[in-house]
Amino acid sequence: MILIVLFFSWFLLIINNFIIWWCIFIIFTMVGLLKLKLNSSSINSIFYYFLIQEMLGLLFMMNFSSFFQLFIFFMKGGFAPFHFWMVKVLHISSWFSFSWMLTIQKMPYYFIVMMFWNWSWFLWVLMGSLVPLLQSLLVKSVWYQIFLLLTSSGNNMLMLIWFEPLMCVYTLPFYLIFMNYMMNGLSNQGLIGITYEFIFLLMSFPGGLPFYIKLFSLSLLFNMGGLIVVLFLLSLVLNLISGFNLVMYVHSFCLLYNKLFIIFFFFFLVLLLL
Repeated sequence: MILIVLFFSWFLLIINNFIIWWCIFIIFTMVGLLKLKLNSSSINSIFYYFLIQEMLGLLFMMNFSSFFQLFIFFMKGGFAPFHFWMVKVLHISSWFSFSWMLTIQKMPYYFIVMMFWNWSWFLWVLMGSLVPLLQSLLVKSVWYQIFLLLTSSGNNMLMLIWFEPLMCVYTLPFYLIFMNYMMNGLSNQGLIGITYEFIFLLMSFPGGLPFYIKLFSLSLLFNMGGLIVVLFLLSLVLNLISGFNLVMYVHSFCLLYNKLFIIFFFFFLVLLLL
């Protein structure tokens, strides 16, 4: 499955034809629909998902403004801050479909968004990576918190690709394999698959691919100015806080993690101010 996704993604770069792109989008949409749980309560959400994907696909075919086309790809891929529509679909999906929509299905859009790069969108993407992290502090659903953390990670990947387009050649395949491996535990075991290692990776702890993505992005951001760096450092702090928030909901040792939560919060707040 991963090799097929990578093949279609590279095919989008080689063939600059909107009709072929649209056909590939339909293939990815149908695969996502086939893996959804089919029951009486999910029909409306499945129809909602298919309708949004195809309406955005038709708008893409009828519009030739690069700015508006980039907006459409952000909506179709569910990148923050345009991720709100995916919530209604994901809460009725299986864990496999959950992992498919958050990792594998987004892969072609990384390549296409890179082709429609516009610097006026950069600050929007950076601010968008903060929105899911702030949302994760207000929700109590485990799957919703995982969804928000992975959405923020996707925005960080976009920033890295925009800074260094050649990074997509090396980073995106590893990112796809890494995320697919990480989500397979949830597909097979459900909430039992949420281990400490899984949560630490979502929190961008050193040693995981999300940490190196943020590290490379931060090294490139230092050339752009103080405000951009502060916003990105704020996203790092919020990522850690959101991860500890997820730990408190998954595991029962709330008192211990409340103390860790407070310690890490003030520690990184001091680093941010320095």
